Amino acid sequence: MGPIILNKDGGRLSRMGAYHAVRRMGVAAGIPFIVHPHQFRHSGITAALDAGRDVRDTQSFARHRKPDTTLLYDRNRARLDRHPTYQVAAWLLG
Repeated sequence: MGPIILNKDGGRLSRMGAYHAVRRMGVAAGIPFIVHPHQFRHSGITAALDAGRDVRDTQSFARHRKPDTTLLYDRNRARLDRHPTYQVAAWLLG
């Protein structure tokens, strides 16, 4: 499998090239903070967890060695409606 994104010369885009390209796109879009490629990774992991994907599957997707690392990416982990107590209560009432 070849590169997904190419540089201006048709070669593989470097890490720094990707960082600068994403940063320029964020500025062009008028986003009021610095945008960087890792935010896409963070969003993908958070979205997978929010969609109910198993932590082990998400861990594999993220290429993390430990599930604890994957759970650090869960931006919504403190939401009460995700707490098991609330989920059990909803199930009992449902």
